[in-house]
Amino acid sequence: MTLDDCNAHFKVITSSIDRDEIKLHLRSLLNEVSILSFELGQGECYWRGVIAKSEPYRPVSRVIYAPPSMARTNRMNDPGSPMVYCARSPRTVLAELRVQPGNYVQWFCFTRLPKKYLRLCVLGELKHVQQTGYTRMHGADPKNTIHELIYRNGRDSARRLIYIDTFLSSLLAQSKSESKDYLTTRILAELALEQTESHGLTYPSVEDSSGVNVALMPAIFDSYTRIICCQHIRIDKVRKASRHKPSRYNHTLLHTATAIERDEFVWKLANSPNDFTLFNLDMQEHALLADGKNDKSPFRILNPD
Repeated sequence: MTLDDCNAHFKVITSSIDRDEIKLHLRSLLNEVSILSFELGQGECYWRGVIAKSEPYRPVSRVIYAPPSMARTNRMNDPGSPMVYCARSPRTVLAELRVQPGNYVQWFCFTRLPKKYLRLCVLGELKHVQQTGYTRMHGADPKNTIHELIYRNGRDSARRLIYIDTFLSSLLAQSKSESKDYLTTRILAELALEQTESHGLTYPSVEDSSGVNVALMPAIFDSYTRIICCQHIRIDKVRKASRHKPSRYNHTLLHTATAIERDEFVWKLANSPNDFTLFNLDMQEHALLADGKNDKSPFRILNPD
């Protein structure tokens, strides 16, 4: 496939409103690229949040994903077929929620269950690795594995890979109005999961330029993961580093969950800004994740100011 062939596929994909036609041309592009995938490591933490009220929600189901009857069209899911949308860091969660001062947010952190192997595919990452040498998810390209994957068939092939990957990434970054009610991104997610046999996918955040989002199917979230903490906060101030993208959030911690019992959070009033309780962990895991100096610790990336 030449770059001109790619352009022809790009034109159809961005202009068509026919599902089958879009799927045909996206599949042709995906056949030309190697979609990256990886397994979540034990103890890796991910975050999800929802706009809440002045008192935290007790039912766990209230904050994970919408029931099928209430699931609306979104970036990666069809109506009636919900996905669990989450992020690599709590800051990205707040950016994606577009929080404003005075908003209440309930966010939680989760990891995969022991001996459960959860695989995610990655979209929009090849260009980032080529330019920076780093992955958004795990930092440095391990042993230049991805760099070698890009260039294994020569520079012409690498140029085509990056060209297609950049296009796919741009699709994921489109607003709802630009993306025909997310039709293209929903088809792209379906094909990527099918091609890689993954449980979910990761993609660059639209609202946080350095953030990474994750989308998981509900059945996978229920069977493969566990919530290890939950907090209820109030947004006090949004600090903007640029005109459009907020980069810092001042918030007050109001309540922290101490456990989950009968599918409900058990809450207590927060005693301090750093009143952070971990649960659903054995002693070894708790020691690992409670260490704020450890790269996997939720404390490391939760930094109220």
